[in-house]
Amino acid sequence: MHRNLLPLLLAAAALGAGCASTVQVRSEPAGARIRWRGEGRATFRWQDAPGPAPTTLADVYYGRISAYAIWPDGSQSRKTEVVLSNWRDPDPVVLRPDPSLPRIGAAAPAPSGPGARPAGYRSAPAFDKRSVQKGDARAELPPPKLELPPPADD
Repeated sequence: MHRNLLPLLLAAAALGAGCASTVQVRSEPAGARIRWRGEGRATFRWQDAPGPAPTTLADVYYGRISAYAIWPDGSQSRKTEVVLSNWRDPDPVVLRPDPSLPRIGAAAPAPSGPGARPAGYRSAPAFDKRSVQKGDARAELPPPKLELPPPADD
């Protein structure tokens, strides 16, 4: 009887333990940094892949992951969700830049028109008239006056 239970117990242990998946990620064009995370809980954090694309994410124990790519010029791809299986590894994931997304780390366009400030403009700290007259020392301002409404007749 023990010989009949041993294969059944081994099969149950293998199914209950879960399997690690291997996910292959490519980018077109190649050389993008790949970011990925497990899906399903807020505690799963974004991680960097071990190297630039094409890369392999080995021993992934999640049931579902999300991945996206960032290229050196700042362009990025949309997040792609990949469902993982205990029975086979998923098909290779191919990430392409999406021109509708903003470039990461790219400079914002310079403002133009009336009221636009030149590049490198920094506003001066606010000084009141007394602090300018005293030089570098700041003037002490009187406490603000608190005005209360007149008491109501009861």
